[in-house]
Amino acid sequence: FNVEQIEGLPAHFYAVTAPRLDPVQRIARADAFFAATGAQIVHGGGEACYIQRTDLIHMPCIDVFRDAESYYATLAHEVTH
Repeated sequence: FNVEQIEGLPAHFYAVTAPRLDPVQRIARADAFFAATGAQIVHGGGEACYIQRTDLIHMPCIDVFRDAESYYATLAHEVTH
C-alpha cells in the first residue's frame, strides 16, 4: 500500500522531503541535444518512463535528482528505449 492510502500511521511515515536549498542547474547543451531528438517530454510525477500508447516520455522534475548528470542520464535512458 501507498502511505497516503493508510490512515492512523505514526507521523514519521508521513514525513515530507525537505526542499532543496540549491536547485539543480540545467545544462544548456544537453537540453539542446534532447530537444533536437524531437522526443515529447512531460515533467511531473515521481517516475521516469516512456508511454508507448501516447509516445511521451514522462520525467520527474530536474530538482528531484541529486544532480543534473543524473537527470540527463535518466532522460537518455528513456529516449533510447
